[in-house]
Amino acid sequence: MLSRTGIAALAAGCLALAACDAPQRASDGALVFQVANQSGEVREPTVLKGEMEVGQRLEVRLGANAGTGFAWQMAGPAPAVMSLQSTDPAGVVAPAPGEGGRAGGGTVTTFAMTAVAQGDAQLRFVLARPWEKGVVPARVVDLAVTVKPRAAAVGR
Repeated sequence: MLSRTGIAALAAGCLALAACDAPQRASDGALVFQVANQSGEVREPTVLKGEMEVGQRLEVRLGANAGTGFAWQMAGPAPAVMSLQSTDPAGVVAPAPGEGGRAGGGTVTTFAMTAVAQGDAQLRFVLARPWEKGVVPARVVDLAVTVKPRAAAVGR
């Protein structure tokens, strides 16, 4: 599992770029997508794509501002090829790197799961106020992940 220091370093580097369109690989092999906080509403969905193997972890880190009432949510259940494990964060919110937990500062919400079967996973994340029903989300992130069979070990 990636250490807190490793997570912070990866997040800081990616968030400094405003957003990472290409997925990153954590030192533990996890496929990591970063989407930085953006001011105002973004009507066009952010579309991200990646590939991983059965048994690997997926982490989606989404930036927002604290204190606005907006929260990232996964729209719908986890795809059948993914599983939320008891050790995987499901919507864990933490201060963004460099924010120091200041009031109204940036936050990063992390959704993580493990690939358990081969296939395609379509995930949608929405930034909305949970109590506002029927309102268009402020932001949408669509993620398409292809899960491939685990590569055979070399030398078998």
